[in-house]
Amino acid sequence: MPPRQPSRSIRPLVGIAGSRGLIAFFAVVRLTLSAEKPNPAQQIAEIIHTLGGDLGEQIIGHGYERFQSFYSCIFLFVLINNLLGLIPGIAAPTVSPWVPLGLAVPTFLFYNYQGIRAQERSAMQSNFADRSGGWPGCCSH
Repeated sequence: MPPRQPSRSIRPLVGIAGSRGLIAFFAVVRLTLSAEKPNPAQQIAEIIHTLGGDLGEQIIGHGYERFQSFYSCIFLFVLINNLLGLIPGIAAPTVSPWVPLGLAVPTFLFYNYQGIRAQERSAMQSNFADRSGGWPGCCSH
């Protein structure tokens, strides 16, 4: 019987630990909010919010505020889990193809749902039905 690989058996636990750590962090921030005397956790959360807001404003432009929580959650999830993967003997959960796929599918659906809401349905569908025969945005024959 071959020995078990420790990184395979602990990988799901690392992802769960990363998610629980994020939830615990933001629960602490929410419970200890103070305008007069912010604690270090609140200051870290404000830095993340400011950096994410600046990035969203540059990339998305007007109306980025609606999407800031979504892309901030994805950013923090990937960052925390990859940082946990730096611990010797523990593989990052994003090594498995299912984790990026689990982030990509809801992002794709969310992006297209927001696009359909903002535009006409026919304008959004024309992005998928490129009449030149190639993939949208790619060189065609």
